[in-house]
Amino acid sequence: MATTNISVQDLLGIEECVDGIIKTKDNRYVTIVEVSPINFNYKDAEEKAVIIDRFARWLKIAPAKIHFKTLSKRSDVRSYINVLSQKQKQPENAGCYDLYNHYMNLIDDLSTRRGITQRYFMVFELDSKQFINASHDDVYYAFSKIIDTASSYLQKIGNIVKANMTKTQRNQFVIETLYAFLNRD
Repeated sequence: MATTNISVQDLLGIEECVDGIIKTKDNRYVTIVEVSPINFNYKDAEEKAVIIDRFARWLKIAPAKIHFKTLSKRSDVRSYINVLSQKQKQPENAGCYDLYNHYMNLIDDLSTRRGITQRYFMVFELDSKQFINASHDDVYYAFSKIIDTASSYLQKIGNIVKANMTKTQRNQFVIETLYAFLNRD
């Protein structure tokens, strides 16, 4: 039985990723931005109404193709526990050794039971018909406008869109985020 090597790009239909913009083999353009959430449950009724109204206003002008993604992972506290373990070996007094042990066990227990980190993303896609013969600069400019508009509206309700990056940083961010979506461990 012959084996064929298939790359991830072939499997996912990605042609290239440049400046944080993914171009698919079917000529779609996609980018990803991270959003810092607000805790909606802690807002009073009036604040909630304002947030919903402003978010609805943004959705009316947002691109038609938008996805909201959440990435949840177990918190990794190993590096912190390693630092504590090193400090434990040099206690200032005899009672510190037991305190460090208790503290490391507590952190490990909490991370196992409740330690979940969550990241929130918006995935934007441009209308492929509108950008079929567009230059990369045109696509980059279109995404910049979309992200700036989203950032402006979402900042008014307390969210922060993490998009202030160089092109190289954006590219690295998109590739790492795509990897995190696909490699959930």
